[in-house]
This record gives sequence, C-alpha cells and structure tokens, in this order.
Amino acid sequence: MPGLSARVRVRLASTEPIDGYAMRGTPEEVAAEVRAFAALGVTHLALAFAAHEPDGLAREAEAFVREVVPLV
Repeated sequence: MPGLSARVRVRLASTEPIDGYAMRGTPEEVAAEVRAFAALGVTHLALAFAAHEPDGLAREAEAFVREVVPLV
C-alpha cells in the first residue's frame, strides 16, 4: 500500500492567525500535530516555511530539526 503525503505550512513559535491551515505554536504543539498526521497514515510531510530567502529558510528548517524533530 502506498504511503500518504501531505504539504503543510509551518509557523514555529507563531500564534498569529493566517488564512488556511498551518502547523504553528510551540515545538511541543507542532510535534503533536506531526504525530497526528502519522497516526492518520501520513508517511511524508512536505514542509512550507514562511521565509522566502535562502538564509531565512535555512534558519527555519534548522529550528524545526533542532526543536521539533526530537519530540516526534
């Protein structure tokens, strides 16, 4: 059976409202959402960060790996 994929926006440490769905909040809250996707059978998450420039994307991705991944 093929795995499921999902593309989600990530706003780590943000509580500001945005249009549509995004995983946002504390690292613990975001990790809980990642686990919820896994419980639904999602095996691949494509993460869309807020930054558009390379340095900002790198900072956001590094923060996700450092702060969220260990909690999943």
